[in-house]
Amino acid sequence: MLDGSSPFACVFNAFSAFWQVILAEHGLNQQGRYKPNVSELQKQRIDVYFSEGADERRVPRAILIPFDCKTMHEVLGGYYDSPFNLDNVVCSKARTNNNWAKGYYSEGADVLKKASQIVRTEVEACDSIQGIQIVHAIGGGAGSGFGSLFAQYMAEEYPNRILKSYTLIPSLYDWHHDAKVQPYNAVLTIPYLIDCIHEVFCINNEAVDRICSDKLKMQPTFHNMNYLISLCMSGITACLRFPGQLNTSLKKLLVNMVPFPRLHFFAPGYVSLKYKHPYTKHMVKTLIRNMFERENIFINCDPRKGQFLTAAAIFRGRISPKEVDENMYYLQQNLYSSHYVKWIPHNIKTAICDIATYNTAISATSLSNTTAIQDVFMKLLDKFQEMFKRKAHLQWYLEEGMEESDFLEAQNSLLSLISEYQQYQDAEATTVFVEESIPYVEN
Repeated sequence: MLDGSSPFACVFNAFSAFWQVILAEHGLNQQGRYKPNVSELQKQRIDVYFSEGADERRVPRAILIPFDCKTMHEVLGGYYDSPFNLDNVVCSKARTNNNWAKGYYSEGADVLKKASQIVRTEVEACDSIQGIQIVHAIGGGAGSGFGSLFAQYMAEEYPNRILKSYTLIPSLYDWHHDAKVQPYNAVLTIPYLIDCIHEVFCINNEAVDRICSDKLKMQPTFHNMNYLISLCMSGITACLRFPGQLNTSLKKLLVNMVPFPRLHFFAPGYVSLKYKHPYTKHMVKTLIRNMFERENIFINCDPRKGQFLTAAAIFRGRISPKEVDENMYYLQQNLYSSHYVKWIPHNIKTAICDIATYNTAISATSLSNTTAIQDVFMKLLDKFQEMFKRKAHLQWYLEEGMEESDFLEAQNSLLSLISEYQQYQDAEATTVFVEESIPYVEN
């Protein structure tokens, strides 16, 4: 697995926090060496996300592509303290200035040449690569423009591998705090997320801020927000990294979660319980009732305002599969009975990983392929159209060689995506019986 990341708000630091979390979960210290008393379960699938380096060190299978060297130095922390392979860092001296066109065309093309060589080296070092993981934000110029270019390159170069992305989508929170051209950058990226990526895990700062403030009663600092995002990413990848009772894989997740090729934008959620008293059935019921609630979803949409096409629940810790099945059935048949489409049978899948998250008794990560996510895209489209109608800031993109028709094509692609989500939200289950006519043959 490879990670490409571009700095925007807390994305690069969230990427670093994710690696810190899985280092701890696999019993590794900050230098990538095993701590004392590490179990065999922690070591069993270590090669999925780590390669073996010199001096018995484990090195993350990661490529860092920052367009801001200052952020890179903060993440690496120093030569001896960093677990990353410094040869896998592609640091561009050029700046994209929050411009999608610079990231995709002028500055991005040079960076891609260097990055593609490192990608090829890492892929060749894998025994059997399942897929590639990208971490980026689509509000800034690097994560959007270069992220689109990189996704396009990976899809063309490795067509038989699954591409998944953790994508930070700009929201009202960001428009008030950062670059005003974020709607342009995000909408221009959407066609590449549709065509090149197989699984998009959507996150925005507004939702993570809300979870910190309202649900967890924590200060919504970047450190706390990064840590929350890293726990969610850790939960999604847990069944790839550890053995379990009911396990999953990238391919299985893709087949179960994506009923229609273009509708692969997931709303992730995360819930954990820290109990000091012994395990009880009530804990599983509490987890399952909370995991699909809006308050625990990492993108600003309400699943109850749409229809679940498919969903997945990944549990961590010592949990009875029977209790999981019973409570998931109750959830689908009672609590959310009117919010699951009836024409896709068995559209909610579960997986259980025995290894719990650090300092947590049990936890659950939810993935929702819900039509409610169109609300996120509609808000993005409204902001885009507001600016494009007045041609605001458009000159910076046209100077890089883009044309107005490029913006219109991206807008139409997003409109088409929203329309497709709405189409399946309104669809009804129908059964048609067609009598087969058998021609009469006279003897």
